[in-house]
Amino acid sequence: AAAGRGHRLPGTPAAAPHEHPRVAQLRQAYQDALATAEHPPTSEQAGDQDSSAHRVNLTDPDSRLLKTRNGWVQGYNCQTATSDDGFIITARATQDANDIAQFVPTAKAVQDIADQLAGHVPDRADDLTVGTMIGDAGYDSLANLTAPGPDRLIANATRRDLNHAATHDPATGDPSEHASPRERMDHRLRTDDGHALYTRRAPMVEAPNAWLKDRRGLRRFARRGLHAAQAELSLAAAVTNLLKIATSGITTAQIATA
Repeated sequence: AAAGRGHRLPGTPAAAPHEHPRVAQLRQAYQDALATAEHPPTSEQAGDQDSSAHRVNLTDPDSRLLKTRNGWVQGYNCQTATSDDGFIITARATQDANDIAQFVPTAKAVQDIADQLAGHVPDRADDLTVGTMIGDAGYDSLANLTAPGPDRLIANATRRDLNHAATHDPATGDPSEHASPRERMDHRLRTDDGHALYTRRAPMVEAPNAWLKDRRGLRRFARRGLHAAQAELSLAAAVTNLLKIATSGITTAQIATA
């Protein structure tokens, strides 16, 4: 009504949409993004940026952000290797965000322990050789397939896909002499022997891991720092092995003569 009578409306007149401050901010952000895409900073320039852009966990700087099936957690990537009779051979706390770089260190740790045990009981050395190490698809890489060390069987897909391939596209005999390491491993996983061997992985690995998490309460470490986490993991693994010895009916006399 006031405007109809020729009077000025109270308040500040509305700005044109293209003159709104928020529009100007978004336009500038868009231009900055285009400039960055055309001329990305070098690694040296990125390192010279304000350190406030880097974030660390102040509670435990050694820990890392890890992705799990239930989301993200701040913690450590713990690697275990177990024997076919369920004993934990090695347990290592690492800072790697995934498993792919941990196969070779784990294989070396297992081989070192086997050699050490064989040195204590040389007459049983043949019983302490490392057979085939089995790893899931998290360890699938050309480097892990070709690295020196024990025989290995590394999955290249999920357990469901492996079962499907072994059932619907089984392999027999030897792979082609011109096959790549990945092709040879894929062939082996689809053979009856290879598929049967890989299916043994789940009970061998998952049961000891469940004991560590649920029986020892190791879903969360009590102390902070990589060395403290490693000490706690080693203690939990040792307790698990000792309890398994006790419940397996193994006597101290058998241990002494083993």
